[in-house]
Amino acid sequence: MDLIQIENDTKQIVLELLNAAKLKPHDAIVIGGSTSEILGKDLGSATNIKVARVIIKTIVEILNENNI
Repeated sequence: MDLIQIENDTKQIVLELLNAAKLKPHDAIVIGGSTSEILGKDLGSATNIKVARVIIKTIVEILNENNI
């Protein structure tokens, strides 16, 4: 598990999403996911709080920067 790679991938995906969705400041967004599946495991079989924290922290930082 490479947390730096997960963070970088998350940044890229969120920025692509923001660009494609054309969200404006104060719009809302709902995001869900499975840390198990992110790690290549079956849904619910390998929950990982460290991965979840990196992903949520990265998403929140980007959304805050864009007032979303």
